[in-house]
Amino acid sequence: MPINVKARPLNIKKKIPNAIPQVYKNIAQGMERQFLQYMLEKMKDTAKTKNQDTAGKYYQSLMTSEHAKIMASKNGGVGIQKLILKQIYPGYQDTTRKLNPGPKNIPKAYIEGSKL
Repeated sequence: MPINVKARPLNIKKKIPNAIPQVYKNIAQGMERQFLQYMLEKMKDTAKTKNQDTAGKYYQSLMTSEHAKIMASKNGGVGIQKLILKQIYPGYQDTTRKLNPGPKNIPKAYIEGSKL
């Protein structure tokens, strides 16, 4: 019995976004949440507020933390998660945007390197 040898090799570099392990997604979301919380705290520091007691400061820090958590979890965050996933997960490709395929017809002289 002959064996079919026409099997195609697997394309390991192309990953499906849904196939990313949840551990990596949680790490990326947590890092984005920390960055957003830091950014929101610094933004609130620039606004003039009345002197608050300890309880008021604690409440504001909880609110800032929750705002950052919501911003990081809605619709994939603000985009920092994708950057982090590109760095920590091998083979991650963002399939949400289409790459520019470039020109369809490239002149032969340009390909060969000769001057026009």
